[in-house]
Amino acid sequence: MIDRTIIKDLSMFVYWGFRHYGRKHLECLFRYNRKSVTEMQLGQKDFGIVHKWSYEGNTQHYDTFYKLNKYDNIQTYRESFDATSDELLDVYTDLGLKINFIVENDYLGYGKHDEVNYKRNDKSKLTNYKTNGTPLNYALGGANKDVYCTYSNDGYMWHRHYFEDIATSDLFIPTMFSTVLTYQPFIDHLKKQTNYIGTKSDILELMIARINLCNVDTTNKVHNINVSNVVEAYNIDREIVFSDLDHFISMNRRVEQKLRETKIPYDYFDLDNDSYTQFCDNLLPRRYTCFSYDKNTERYQQVENIAKQYIFHRKLTDIRLTGRITDSIS
Repeated sequence: MIDRTIIKDLSMFVYWGFRHYGRKHLECLFRYNRKSVTEMQLGQKDFGIVHKWSYEGNTQHYDTFYKLNKYDNIQTYRESFDATSDELLDVYTDLGLKINFIVENDYLGYGKHDEVNYKRNDKSKLTNYKTNGTPLNYALGGANKDVYCTYSNDGYMWHRHYFEDIATSDLFIPTMFSTVLTYQPFIDHLKKQTNYIGTKSDILELMIARINLCNVDTTNKVHNINVSNVVEAYNIDREIVFSDLDHFISMNRRVEQKLRETKIPYDYFDLDNDSYTQFCDNLLPRRYTCFSYDKNTERYQQVENIAKQYIFHRKLTDIRLTGRITDSIS
């Protein structure tokens, strides 16, 4: 049985939240500064997958932790290659930083920032590219998600994995579906870390961005409709779009509520007003961190109107947990 005591000298930033709260930018920022990052894969059915980026000199290691069905222990698949921080800016996929630009739908950009329009890197062109382990796509199965809620015969593998792989990173990005907030040793450790929840003061800008990222395939499936974009869905029934926007706020507030229940201290990181220099010295070049849209187009005016109507009808003044006092979102 392994030692279950807390390892007291492990220190890291922990960034909490659901989707669209700046986690990808923060992940890329830490990696650009050659700092290690561990991120639990988002999505309830996938919370048994953890990704980690770490650095030795010019070498980047990208580890994926998961569970093979036929084994009762955590497996690791590693991809490594040599690249400077600036060279990472020109590498697509999770191996590099350029994925920071990809959006899920991109209605305002007419699809030019959509993932399908990005080419994946030819890994044979990466310097000293190496792999080790079993690729995830060959191993993923139905039992994979149980890796963090079951114990193995050799002790508490999730416990060991947390303190050996996750808690040794400079930045940890949990998924709200993880079991980290149901296991007391993890809670005790997280109470000693620097915990942040992402937020935004410019609510209109956030809602415009979220409407632009509306996943039409999911909307069609959930609401049993057949539309090609978010504006068509709004014209059928505004509550179709409003309920999707409610979901993002509610889920993030659920994370905040759970932190309060477990008495984990946290602060807010305002994406509009706070400085990223508190995390890293070297900021990402601006051309790699954002893209703008022409506000004089009909599409932008449509999306802006939907966002304003949503804020008005929901009486939304604050996306944080305290905002529930005045708005109609749970």
